[in-house]
Amino acid sequence: MSNPVDCGGPPAADERGPQIIDALLGDDDVAVLLTVVNGPIPPISDALVADLVAAAERTDKVVAVVWGSPVGTEPALRDVLLGSSRVVTYRRTGNAITALDAWWSWHRFLAAGGDRPPVPSPHPAPRWTPPDGRRGTCSEQEAKGLLAAYGIPTTHDALVTTAADAARVAARAGGPVVLKACSAALPHKSDLGLVRVGVAGARDVRAAFRDVLERAREAAPGEVDGVLVCEMVRGGIEMALGLAQDPVFGPTVVIGAGGTDLEAAPDVAHLVVPFAAADVRRAIDGLRLRPLLDVHRGRPAADVDALVAATCALGRAADELRGTVAEIDVNPLVVRAEGEGVVALDALVVLADPPAA
Repeated sequence: MSNPVDCGGPPAADERGPQIIDALLGDDDVAVLLTVVNGPIPPISDALVADLVAAAERTDKVVAVVWGSPVGTEPALRDVLLGSSRVVTYRRTGNAITALDAWWSWHRFLAAGGDRPPVPSPHPAPRWTPPDGRRGTCSEQEAKGLLAAYGIPTTHDALVTTAADAARVAARAGGPVVLKACSAALPHKSDLGLVRVGVAGARDVRAAFRDVLERAREAAPGEVDGVLVCEMVRGGIEMALGLAQDPVFGPTVVIGAGGTDLEAAPDVAHLVVPFAAADVRRAIDGLRLRPLLDVHRGRPAADVDALVAATCALGRAADELRGTVAEIDVNPLVVRAEGEGVVALDALVVLADPPAA
């Protein structure tokens, strides 16, 4: 048999109809039988519906029907399908797929019973506290400090306030560097032209430092800490991690494709805190970019274990920093070759509003 099975026409209205349904439900590889009736044609559709209802009474598998008629007054729908306590009936295919996907996810979760997430502590001790007096957004240096506190590797950065210091730090790096303005008031530096990538040589580093610092001070007078001189990371797969607060589920961690196209073409999965490493692996396996993490055209496999560990670490941060941190954005998080780990190139932390007095 192939999937989907086309049993429309006369076979659905004679003795072959129940045989087809029973053959499908009898297959050990079939967990759900979803029948889409786009345009009901009595008496064929009437016979098909009756056979489906009868089969649902004989099986413990899910039997579902999408009744696509815009009329919705047909007796086959109103009396037979909606009168059955065993058949799940939908009016739109999209709703059926969404519901069945949730059903499948729930059973996958139950099947992973040996790898339950840890029970969150009612009063966890945070490994990071925001700087005194800080409200709203943290600077990149402060945000990377949070990541480091939870074991998420970041680039090697140095905050400098003079062009000479920038040149000295760059010289010690031994290659091209990245220069960024550092200010809690400037969370989106690239949009303001406050990032220089691949700067090499003392003269160019000094010039880039002066340009970035001047632009930053114009954008946020009196609120600029200086300029970060960061190691330049090449290669790897750009991913993203994030923490958000869902009004229903609480802290949720987002994992997916990173880089500048994240918002334009999102490829992400959501994990409700707390979660286990197995949950992270399933989330990664569901991403469209998953094949890129395997060996591809001579490129080595990516360090998925390190990606899983970083995601779990962010989950611990989400648990321990409830009420302190509202959002965390790690983008990009570069996943290096297997065994080489991950590294966060940029990070944004938004603090939670203080409780009302």
